[in-house]
Amino acid sequence: LRCAESYVKTGHDVWLWLYAQERSGEMHMLQAMKSRHSRLRTCDASQIIPYDVAQRMYYHGMGPDGRWQGWAPFSDWFRCEILARYGGWGGGAGGV
Repeated sequence: LRCAESYVKTGHDVWLWLYAQERSGEMHMLQAMKSRHSRLRTCDASQIIPYDVAQRMYYHGMGPDGRWQGWAPFSDWFRCEILARYGGWGGGAGGV
């Protein structure tokens, strides 16, 4: 979440896509951050890729041989979906 905050502090609009099921412990901090930064928008990641599909990829990978397990390959796919639908720039914690 600090990564997103650094972007909004420098004047960027940030759409933070997340699965609430994965961030339940951080929701209070996220709500406080949203109240301080009008450029921060939270979005339901299930609108792009349903949570059950995300979990299936994380635990079982893709294809018949179960390749590309984990959040890293999923995040690449997710980012491509966002950019294809909405355009703009894709960023992550590694880009700060």
